[in-house]
Amino acid sequence: MSTHSTAHVIVADIAFPELDGSDRHHLERVLRVGPKEVVTATNGAGAWRTTELVAGNLIVTSDIQQMKRPEPLLAMGVALLKGDRTELVVQKLTELGIDDLWPLATSRGGAEWTRDKADRHLERLRRVARQALMQSRGMWLPQIHELASVGDFLTETGGVLADFGGGPLRSGLTSLAIGPEGGWTDEERSLSAIPVTLGTTVLRAETASIVAAGLLVGCRGGVVSPGS
Repeated sequence: MSTHSTAHVIVADIAFPELDGSDRHHLERVLRVGPKEVVTATNGAGAWRTTELVAGNLIVTSDIQQMKRPEPLLAMGVALLKGDRTELVVQKLTELGIDDLWPLATSRGGAEWTRDKADRHLERLRRVARQALMQSRGMWLPQIHELASVGDFLTETGGVLADFGGGPLRSGLTSLAIGPEGGWTDEERSLSAIPVTLGTTVLRAETASIVAAGLLVGCRGGVVSPGS
């Protein structure tokens, strides 16, 4: 796909693309998209086409194209962080191309989701991912799972923990969990196979998440080679 479009939007139906009110406002009032400028539209599942914005509506200018999904799929579990740092992590991991994002409840986590507010938090994270995909011209909207335990994440994805002092990144690794500021407990460490190190310094949780995502995506794309 060309990345030279003026804007990129996610639509519910790629065959008949329509803007919702907030996206229309963003294109017209914020980006000030003009006549004949290219707006790419995707369904968030690999299908896309080019359009033009005319009187607030998307007018299609190309056939539907289907982009092949990168393989293997990559999953990351991230401990809940205080403030808006979990949103920052979701934003950056979406931009980088992580496929499955798992918010994790950890023993030393600095933030908690109460049962009555969990749905609202998830809705917010999914909205952040949607905006990040449009900004980055991505085609595949990541799946953001419900809050999970560390054990459930590791079992479901076959992942390992990222931990200071762990082993080197291994070829074929597709799932990684990032802990909270307080680090993993011994009980949580016991749930994982050999952990993976992200370097020689202790990173903040959001920094570790972005570094880990870059390494996983780089390995998948052949940009980074484990052990090199």
